[in-house]
Amino acid sequence: MNAIVCYRKHMVHNVTARETLETRYYLTSLGSIEDSAYCIRAHWEVENGLRWHLDTVLMEDQLMLSDRTAALNRSILNKTCLSLYKRMNELTGQKGRTSLKALRKCFGWNFTDMMKQALTLLDPLAFRRAVTITPKQTSSK
Repeated sequence: MNAIVCYRKHMVHNVTARETLETRYYLTSLGSIEDSAYCIRAHWEVENGLRWHLDTVLMEDQLMLSDRTAALNRSILNKTCLSLYKRMNELTGQKGRTSLKALRKCFGWNFTDMMKQALTLLDPLAFRRAVTITPKQTSSK
């Protein structure tokens, strides 16, 4: 551990105009504050993007489960489905991609055919391309 980062976030709600100040603390082994700030922003960008998709596509916030195990299992299934929908869009390579909500509806209407389509898209070259992680390019200052 090289440092403790204190991150203060000032937020204003779009509708109610209510202001809040949130303080978060992070332990980091990174050497510079710029690297730490980049990693913190990247983490929350991924987190917020995932939460937004889970809520808008799979309506996860409306899910009312009292059993913790059932809720965990449902969450895992939702994330798996969301990943499948995103991969299908990437693998088809169409310019006008199908929305994730539309893909969800297609799976609901005809699960067998959509699953066949998803599995046929996974030829070895396309699959390798889909799972290859490419590092994000950062601009040097």
